[in-house]
Amino acid sequence: MNLDDLAVIQVDGDDASSFLQGQLTCDVALLKPGFIQPGAWCSAKGRILASFLIWTDGLAFFLALPRELLDPVKKRLGMFVLRAKVKLQAPELVLRGITGSGAQAPLGSLFGALPAAVWSTRHGNAGLLARLPDSMGQPRWLAAVPAAQIGALEDGMSAALAPASAATWRWLEVRAGLPTVVTATQDKFVPQMINFEALGGVSFKKGCYPGQEVVARSQYLGKLKRRTLLVHAAADAAPLAGSDVLDASGAPVGIIVNAEPAPSGGVDLLVQLPLDARGSALSLPGGTALSWLELPYELPDNEPIVRPKL
Repeated sequence: MNLDDLAVIQVDGDDASSFLQGQLTCDVALLKPGFIQPGAWCSAKGRILASFLIWTDGLAFFLALPRELLDPVKKRLGMFVLRAKVKLQAPELVLRGITGSGAQAPLGSLFGALPAAVWSTRHGNAGLLARLPDSMGQPRWLAAVPAAQIGALEDGMSAALAPASAATWRWLEVRAGLPTVVTATQDKFVPQMINFEALGGVSFKKGCYPGQEVVARSQYLGKLKRRTLLVHAAADAAPLAGSDVLDASGAPVGIIVNAEPAPSGGVDLLVQLPLDARGSALSLPGGTALSWLELPYELPDNEPIVRPKL
């Protein structure tokens, strides 16, 4: 799957690790070559401005995010560099999504070996290969390949796999329960509202970053009242991210995080809702009813976390 709707920000320089550690929700200081993880960049209000996958080759860090956010995030993040020895750039990396058990043999030939576990990576002559969570019972990989070498990847995969669209990849992301913040949903969600701490995208042991106090307060004080859940709609077209979800009375009760057409018909959606709305009758603004699906992972227990004594 050609993921031209995604792009990469490269962050390098002597202070790259400490700079990102002070900006992102994930623990960049603990991120080593061989691993990839979700992360987010928040406003001072603790609301996500960008979500991404982040990895490192030991020299630089790479953040894969929606292409529509590339320039504004790169520009705004660059405003915080100040005197730090950090350089932000958009490298000539091409992203491809791969799924299916039939991909294992050709990927092994191209990269030397497959990543051993979910959220692990393999650096080879062909570029980076990351193992992502399964979706619809199939293994998935993300390849980040220098533009000059993309032909070798495509030639190596074409005999084993059929091409598919970026929309198919986005649908697989939805079914895997992996939310993506886009322009329409910037500054709307505290990370826990879209399950980011359940996915390993938030560290509560690291130091300060923009919005950290709000994110920590959401975690430590009281119960988390809103989560992102998986639903299906028998609709002909996917509603826009950021659109409302309605309760039985027709009042807005939630927000669509991501929505993609399902190959078998209808639309699958990740919707951010109050937890007490789970299992209730919900609909889209046009009246199409929503049916409930199960997330492929468990959400953390919804009890308050006791703050440890220092």
